[in-house]
Amino acid sequence: MKKKEGISPRQEEILLFIQDYYKKNGYPPTVREIGEGVGLLSSCTVHYHLEKLEEKGMIKRSRSKARTIELCFSDKENSLVEIPLLNGFSQDPLFLSRNLLGEGSFFFWQIKEDNWQDWHILKGDWVLVKKEGTINEECLILILKDGRGEVRKVDGGLPLSVDDGEIVGKIIGIWRKL
Repeated sequence: MKKKEGISPRQEEILLFIQDYYKKNGYPPTVREIGEGVGLLSSCTVHYHLEKLEEKGMIKRSRSKARTIELCFSDKENSLVEIPLLNGFSQDPLFLSRNLLGEGSFFFWQIKEDNWQDWHILKGDWVLVKKEGTINEECLILILKDGRGEVRKVDGGLPLSVDDGEIVGKIIGIWRKL
């Protein structure tokens, strides 16, 4: 990580810890884990440093939920993207690296039926969807029809009829709990 203007060595250490923790675990650390990781005994001190980093635009976070620290570097590939989980239980969002996802807006959609085995998508799987209104390539897409999500294969951007439903986006990944 490059030296950032106007932050203390301790704040840079906290940023490095958050970045390394995320790379190892796939999600950001808690305040307590940050304190343990950088040798701070007081969570108040950790909160103080996080507030200063947030004021300087180095991180974003939601105080109402745990593990919601997003790194905001000028080097966008290292930032974390909050991805909401839709159509399932009310769960905290997941965080994935912008480097892994690329540009765009994303969400996870939980599959509620066993109708998609031909594409190795099972009931209970979460499909990662990149929001797109038009599709110009062969891929799997998620459409909404009568309030239900359906997976469809599109061949080379052939348009869907109005009866097929609304295109929500392109499926770019699947997350399955084993």
